[in-house]
Amino acid sequence: IILASQNHIAHEPINRQRTYITLLTSLQFFLILAFGATEIIIFYVMFEATLIPTLILITR
Repeated sequence: IILASQNHIAHEPINRQRTYITLLTSLQFFLILAFGATEIIIFYVMFEATLIPTLILITR
């Protein structure tokens, strides 16, 4: 996603670029943890944690 959106975010301020990359990285991290979980509670917590970066990405 970062490679595909390089042309789009190139014109944004550096703060927004850093926020975008940080959100995508944290989203990927939480998704890997969620789908790599062996217990249902850890899966639930990590899956719910993915909703926060997703919400911020969608609303901006």
